[in-house]
Amino acid sequence: MVGFDETVMQPTHRRRRRRFVTAVVDVGTGQILDIFEGRDARQLRAWMAGMDPAWLAQIQVVSVDPHEGYRSAVINPDPHSAGLGVQLVSGWVPGGGPGC
Repeated sequence: MVGFDETVMQPTHRRRRRRFVTAVVDVGTGQILDIFEGRDARQLRAWMAGMDPAWLAQIQVVSVDPHEGYRSAVINPDPHSAGLGVQLVSGWVPGGGPGC
């Protein structure tokens, strides 16, 4: 199971805008697999496009927070494809997540 979740990077200076990064996590081990800037469907699709298709094909379950950008990218990673064909688990876990 792979999970996606965003974190906001708050600037120390008020005039700079907040930046979001997304962590890709192996939910079974808790290992961070990758981190990329952004949190919307376009950025997640770009990340998936750069991954080995054989690795993506092995993913059976994806865990996401209730953010629409993640859900839409997983369901339809490319407007010309049928999606990843995975079970999508979405929800908020009180206390921050597994093992917390």
